[in-house]
Amino acid sequence: MKMKRLLILCSVGIMLLVFGKLFALAHSSDSGVQIHDPSYILAGVPFAYSGTVSEVGYLTGGGLILATQSGGVKVYGLGPWWYWENERFDWPQVGDTLSVSGHAVELDGVTTNILMQVITIDGKTLQLRDPETGWPLWVGGR
Repeated sequence: MKMKRLLILCSVGIMLLVFGKLFALAHSSDSGVQIHDPSYILAGVPFAYSGTVSEVGYLTGGGLILATQSGGVKVYGLGPWWYWENERFDWPQVGDTLSVSGHAVELDGVTTNILMQVITIDGKTLQLRDPETGWPLWVGGR
Protein backbone atom coordinates (compact mmCIF):
# COMPACT_ATOMS: atom_id res chain seq x y z
CA MET A 1 0.00 0.00 0.00
CA LYS A 2 2.85 2.40 0.88
CA MET A 3 4.61 1.61 -2.39
CA LYS A 4 1.46 2.32 -4.40
CA ARG A 5 0.96 5.67 -2.64
CA LEU A 6 4.61 6.61 -3.22
CA LEU A 7 4.30 5.73 -6.91
CA ILE A 8 1.19 7.89 -7.26
CA LEU A 9 2.84 10.85 -5.49
CA CYS A 10 5.93 10.59 -7.68
CA SER A 11 3.79 10.44 -10.82
CA VAL A 12 1.82 13.52 -9.77
CA GLY A 13 5.04 15.37 -8.96
CA ILE A 14 6.55 14.59 -12.34
CA MET A 15 3.36 15.69 -14.11
CA LEU A 16 3.37 19.00 -12.22
CA LEU A 17 6.99 19.63 -13.20
CA VAL A 18 6.34 18.85 -16.86
CA PHE A 19 3.17 20.95 -17.11
CA GLY A 20 4.81 23.81 -15.22
CA LYS A 21 7.68 23.86 -17.72
CA LEU A 22 5.31 23.70 -20.69
CA PHE A 23 3.29 26.60 -19.24
CA ALA A 24 6.47 28.65 -18.82
CA LEU A 25 7.58 27.89 -22.38
CA ALA A 26 4.17 28.89 -23.73
CA HIS A 27 4.49 32.36 -22.23
CA SER A 28 8.07 33.36 -22.96
CA SER A 29 11.31 32.21 -24.48
CA ASP A 30 14.97 32.58 -23.56
CA SER A 31 15.26 35.35 -26.12
CA GLY A 32 12.65 37.39 -24.25
CA VAL A 33 9.98 37.02 -26.94
CA GLN A 34 6.52 36.88 -25.40
CA ILE A 35 4.99 33.87 -27.10
CA HIS A 36 1.43 34.82 -26.16
CA ASP A 37 1.82 38.04 -28.21
CA PRO A 38 2.24 36.84 -31.80
CA SER A 39 3.02 40.26 -33.31
CA TYR A 40 6.71 39.20 -33.36
CA ILE A 41 5.83 36.76 -36.17
CA LEU A 42 5.05 39.59 -38.60
CA ALA A 43 8.55 41.02 -38.03
CA GLY A 44 10.07 37.77 -39.34
CA VAL A 45 11.31 37.06 -42.83
CA PRO A 46 8.45 36.04 -45.16
CA PHE A 47 8.67 32.58 -46.75
CA ALA A 48 6.71 30.48 -49.22
CA TYR A 49 7.29 26.78 -49.89
CA SER A 50 5.59 24.14 -52.02
CA GLY A 51 6.09 20.44 -51.71
CA THR A 52 4.85 17.11 -50.40
CA VAL A 53 4.13 16.46 -46.72
CA SER A 54 6.68 13.92 -45.47
CA GLU A 55 5.86 14.06 -41.75
CA VAL A 56 3.09 15.48 -39.55
CA GLY A 57 3.80 16.10 -35.86
CA TYR A 58 0.62 16.12 -33.81
CA LEU A 59 2.45 16.56 -30.51
CA THR A 60 5.08 19.09 -31.64
CA GLY A 61 3.06 22.25 -31.83
CA GLY A 62 1.17 21.28 -34.94
CA GLY A 63 4.23 21.17 -37.18
CA LEU A 64 4.97 19.30 -40.34
CA ILE A 65 7.86 18.63 -42.66
CA LEU A 66 7.39 19.60 -46.28
CA ALA A 67 9.66 17.89 -48.83
CA THR A 68 10.61 20.58 -51.34
CA GLN A 69 12.99 20.52 -54.32
CA SER A 70 15.70 22.00 -52.10
CA GLY A 71 15.15 19.60 -49.16
CA GLY A 72 12.92 19.14 -46.13
CA VAL A 73 11.49 22.23 -44.46
CA LYS A 74 9.90 22.22 -40.99
CA VAL A 75 6.95 24.54 -40.49
CA TYR A 76 4.93 25.11 -37.33
CA GLY A 77 1.61 26.63 -36.37
CA LEU A 78 -0.96 24.43 -38.07
CA GLY A 79 -3.35 25.07 -35.21
CA PRO A 80 -5.79 22.56 -33.79
CA TRP A 81 -7.43 19.87 -35.93
CA TRP A 82 -10.91 21.18 -35.08
CA TYR A 83 -10.12 24.56 -36.68
CA TRP A 84 -9.31 22.77 -39.92
CA GLU A 85 -12.48 20.71 -39.60
CA ASN A 86 -14.64 23.81 -38.92
CA GLU A 87 -13.18 25.46 -42.03
CA ARG A 88 -13.95 22.30 -44.06
CA PHE A 89 -10.31 21.36 -44.68
CA ASP A 90 -8.71 17.95 -44.25
CA TRP A 91 -5.84 17.78 -41.76
CA PRO A 92 -2.58 17.36 -43.71
CA GLN A 93 -1.45 13.79 -44.27
CA VAL A 94 1.84 12.32 -45.46
CA GLY A 95 1.82 12.47 -49.26
CA ASP A 96 -0.38 15.58 -49.56
CA THR A 97 0.88 18.37 -51.81
CA LEU A 98 0.73 21.81 -50.19
CA SER A 99 1.90 25.36 -50.66
CA VAL A 100 2.50 27.23 -47.41
CA SER A 101 3.51 30.74 -46.46
CA GLY A 102 4.40 32.53 -43.28
CA HIS A 103 7.30 34.18 -41.51
CA ALA A 104 10.62 32.79 -40.28
CA VAL A 105 11.39 34.08 -36.77
CA GLU A 106 14.18 33.43 -34.31
CA LEU A 107 13.14 31.74 -31.05
CA ASP A 108 15.84 30.87 -28.53
CA GLY A 109 18.49 31.17 -31.22
CA VAL A 110 16.72 28.85 -33.67
CA THR A 111 15.03 30.01 -36.86
CA THR A 112 11.46 28.74 -36.81
CA ASN A 113 9.00 28.87 -39.73
CA ILE A 114 5.57 29.98 -38.47
CA LEU A 115 2.66 29.43 -40.86
CA MET A 116 0.23 32.15 -41.85
CA GLN A 117 -1.69 30.23 -44.51
CA VAL A 118 -1.86 26.89 -46.30
CA ILE A 119 -2.93 26.36 -49.89
CA THR A 120 -4.02 22.84 -50.73
CA ILE A 121 -3.61 21.04 -54.04
CA ASP A 122 -7.15 21.91 -55.12
CA GLY A 123 -6.37 25.63 -54.76
CA LYS A 124 -8.33 26.27 -51.56
CA THR A 125 -6.62 28.60 -49.07
CA LEU A 126 -6.84 28.17 -45.31
CA GLN A 127 -5.86 31.34 -43.46
CA LEU A 128 -4.30 30.36 -40.11
CA ARG A 129 -3.39 33.78 -38.69
CA ASP A 130 -4.67 37.31 -38.99
CA PRO A 131 -2.39 39.01 -41.57
CA GLU A 132 -2.52 42.33 -39.67
CA THR A 133 -1.80 41.08 -36.13
CA GLY A 134 -0.42 37.54 -36.41
CA TRP A 135 -3.07 36.23 -33.99
CA PRO A 136 -4.14 32.63 -34.62
CA LEU A 137 -7.64 32.59 -36.09
CA TRP A 138 -8.66 29.63 -33.94
CA VAL A 139 -8.26 31.77 -30.80
CA GLY A 140 -11.47 33.55 -29.87
CA GLY A 141 -11.85 37.16 -28.76
CA ARG A 142 -9.15 38.72 -30.98
